[in-house]
Parts: sequence; structure tokens; C-alpha cells
Amino acid sequence: MIHYQVFELVYEMINLHSKINIRLPFKVNFDSNKPKNTFMKNYLLLLVFISFSHFSFSQVGEICKWDSDKSAAVVLTFDDWSPGQQPIVPKELKSRGINATFFITTNFVASWNHDWPTVVSTQADGNEIGNHTYSHPHLLAQSTIQLDTQITKAKTIIETHVPLQKVISFAYPFGEGVGSTSKDLEVRALIKSSGHIGARSVSASNYKYNFAATEDDYYKIMTYTMSGSVSIVTFENQLKQIVSGGGLLTYLYHSIDDANNSHGDTWYAQVKQSVLQQQLDTLVSYSDKVWITTFGQAVKYHKERNCATLSLVGTTGTTMTLSLTDTLSNNALYNQPLSLKIFRNGVNYSTVTQNGVPLEIDGVVNDSIVFHAIPDGGEIILTVGNLSTETLQLTSEDFRIYQLPGSSVANVHVLKPQANSCLSVIDLSGREIYSLENLEMANDFQIDLSANGNGIYFLRFNNNNNSFVKRFAIVN
Repeated sequence: MIHYQVFELVYEMINLHSKINIRLPFKVNFDSNKPKNTFMKNYLLLLVFISFSHFSFSQVGEICKWDSDKSAAVVLTFDDWSPGQQPIVPKELKSRGINATFFITTNFVASWNHDWPTVVSTQADGNEIGNHTYSHPHLLAQSTIQLDTQITKAKTIIETHVPLQKVISFAYPFGEGVGSTSKDLEVRALIKSSGHIGARSVSASNYKYNFAATEDDYYKIMTYTMSGSVSIVTFENQLKQIVSGGGLLTYLYHSIDDANNSHGDTWYAQVKQSVLQQQLDTLVSYSDKVWITTFGQAVKYHKERNCATLSLVGTTGTTMTLSLTDTLSNNALYNQPLSLKIFRNGVNYSTVTQNGVPLEIDGVVNDSIVFHAIPDGGEIILTVGNLSTETLQLTSEDFRIYQLPGSSVANVHVLKPQANSCLSVIDLSGREIYSLENLEMANDFQIDLSANGNGIYFLRFNNNNNSFVKRFAIVN
């Protein structure tokens, strides 16, 4: 027999939940004079709800340490833009569906007979263009004025020639600038103040997740230097160590050339194309464990995640509303989507939106729903329903969206045209600013956003009641 004091305690718990605007999905009757079976039924329902409510407040879910809940992050970096890199590397990356960061020494672009359109095309494939100074000097020997030329001017040159991305990543020539002397501090201060969010050194790698305990540590990120003497066993051993440690591993490459040195790339620490191919294949074989990304995206994710808060706003009988915020003030810069793993507790969710914009559901893993959301991007609402992750006909690999140079026109390339589709463009406030219905989609079409200006937008496709959303930016 259940003692009535239990219900008094339970009643107080409900009162507490009501004060924080959590609504009961059923009516609870505390009249002990009611039939015993009704009384017992309400009691059991109440215990279920209290269990769910406690779960919602204390363990609503978690922000994954890395994208898609991977164990670690891996970044391929290529320094200098030496002669063999552009003819070889972008094609090898693209064929495997991965990206890298190219740290460009701007004065080398012309001297090594690679024009800027080759840099633009490399970035258009999803790779990042980072700053490796104007002429690759010893930074500690530079005057204050010279440092400004080497760091700030180089950043401006890259952004002028590659307008679809901001330069936020820096690599130190010869690894100089990560020390504790006054000149080292001056170098890092200028890198920070000029808009870079992180910088890579040349020192040995750190495998721990807490590789940046302070803000300054993001400007001293370690790496593993590659050369022709690094065996595939050693390369893979680095992957095993980063999976175990859970941190960020960057590989540092310099010269790349084929078996015949067709591109004359003997600048430094040459790696042959056949060796690179084997390394990339090995890396891809670890893609279920590591997030292969760019330097800037990895730094953004780590910074955002480590100062982000996921909290429950409230629930109804059919929805759960969450808030994802961080303490970074520049939301235009720190807009890297974070992977969220929300515990379902037996509840099915059919749709997820943020600020009214549908989010793609990545999947259901161990009774958790996984999706991406942007910190400070608005309320996240999960709606109860039958979830099927198999109904999506389109994926992120089916679309490429890029801004046409010198304009505010977004060009959309569709790899898999979908008949009878509808599309719309939504701004960050959730307002639909462009739409087309009953679209017989060609492979390419253009959307003029000149009336709306620079900013982050979402392109949404609907086809046969299925939805796909992809984020893009217009920057002039």
C-alpha cells in the first residue's frame, strides 16, 4: 500500500515544475476518495512525467565534443602554395570528399606561376585559404611596420582575391612567434587583432582535447610535420593517438610532386603523390572516428563548444524547446554549427527547427537524436512524431552553393535534379525572402540577393514532403 505522504512530496515537485513553466501533458487527480485504480493510474503517470522532467532539466542532452560526435578532429594543412600543391592536392581531396587548409604565402602565388584563379577554385571546392605571411620571413626579426605588412597586408591580399571567405587562420613561417619573448607576444597580438582566430606552429602535436586551456593557446596549436621519410605506419599511428586522446591533429605538408617531379616542387620536405594518396586513403578509413575538416572550422567548433550552454526552455505535449548559446560576442564570425545529441527518453521527434528554419536530422543513435545547430541562432524546437531518417532524398553532397564574383547572386549547382521541387531562401531571422514552387530543376540556377545584402542565409528544398536545408553566405 502506497502511503499518502508520497503524494504530498510528489505534489510539491509538481508545484516546483509549474513555477518554471513546465506543463503537465495530463491532468493529475490527488483525490484519495476516487477509485483506487484511477488513483494508481494517475500516480504511475506522474512518476513517468517526473522522471522525464528530471531528465529534461539535468540531462536534456549534450554538445558533442566534435562534429557528428566524432572522437577527434583532423586537419590537413599545406604551407606556402608551392608549385606542386595546386596541380595535385585539390583533385586528390575532392575525389575523396574531404577538405584541407592551404596556408598561402601571397608573394609566392606569382613567383611560382600560379595565378589567383587557381587559389579561388581551390577554395570553391570547400578548402580553406589561410595566411602564411606576405613573403615567408623570420617574424621575430621584423620591425613593427614590417610585421603589419607580413600579417595584415597578406590577409587583405588573400581576401581581395578570394572574396568568398574571410581569412581567420594563420601559420607561422619557421614556427616563429609562439614563444614568450616580447617580440613573440607582439607577433601574436597582431595576429589576433587583425582578425585571425587561431594559428598553427610547427612543434610536435598535442593529442588531448584540452589543447587550448587559454585563448592564447589557440595561437600556438601544435602539428605533426610530414616529409618523404614518414611511413604509412607512422602516419596511421598519429591517427590512433588522436582518436585515443580526443583532440585536434594537424598534419603539416610542404612540397608535393609526382614520381617524375613534373611540377619541380622540391621546395621543402617533398612528399610524393603516390604516398599522399596512400595517406589520404588511410585517413578516410578513419572517417567514422575523426572529423576531417579545415583549420578554421576546427578552431571555431572547439571555441564555441567550450563556452556553449545547452538548456531546456520548456515543453508542451508535442514539443520540446531548447536554447543553445555561447559567450562569444561575434556571432557573424563564430557561426560554426555544433552537433547536438538530445536524449529522446523513448520519445520520437519528427522535426527540428531553429528560429523557424528546419534542421536536417543526422540520425538516431542509442535513443538520442543528433542534429546541428548554431549557437545564439534562436530557439530550437523538437516536435513529437514518427522519425524516419531514411526519407531524405537529398544530402549535403548533392548541392554546391557559391557567390558569383563581384555580385550578390548565389549560384546553386544541383548534382541530382529533382522534379516538382520547391525551394526557398530564409534569412537568420526566419523570414522567407525568396521562393520558387513546382520547380523542374536544372543543374544550375541563380538567386539574386542584392536587395538583402551580405549575411548568412539558408536554402531549403522540398520534394515529396521531404526537406533539405543548407547554409550559405553572401559577402561583398
